[in-house]
Amino acid sequence: MSDAAAVYGFALDGSVDVALAFDGVKPRIAGHMDTPPAPDGGYPLDNLAFLASADGLTWSPVVHLPNNDSSQNTAFTSALAVDALGHAAVASDINGGFGNGMACGKNPYIATSPIDDGTGTWTACGADTTGVHSYDSYSLSLFYGGTRLDGALVASFISGVSVDSGADQAGIIYWQHP
Repeated sequence: MSDAAAVYGFALDGSVDVALAFDGVKPRIAGHMDTPPAPDGGYPLDNLAFLASADGLTWSPVVHLPNNDSSQNTAFTSALAVDALGHAAVASDINGGFGNGMACGKNPYIATSPIDDGTGTWTACGADTTGVHSYDSYSLSLFYGGTRLDGALVASFISGVSVDSGADQAGIIYWQHP
């Protein structure tokens, strides 16, 4: 017999996905869930969220990841990575935004936290993909570990046709956190 626990209930808003990773035996979940209300006088929060558990039965409060004052709204897909030091990272497709345009970087969106227990502060930015064409990202993978920089955060994603002039095909992009 297995144990199951209701993690988080929400009303569907059209785009739902979930990614699962473990810090040892402690589960972590990230994904697009509900669209939270805007804080008083602020921009609406993104529906990309993170939850943590020590045992899989009780869960942290939902943490809505930053969208840089709504300049980087995400949707459709997400990936989650946790390393042995307790760092967490979430990647997603940037599908729009408003305000002053993209605050930083290009697609995909990368959010990181030095603590993966649901209490850490998250920072977010688009990945620096300077040197490759600008793409919409699909099918993200995210991983901490075996790279030329031991323990570095890496991402790969299949991309749709570039919006740049002269780029008429899709591609695979590998990105490594500087």
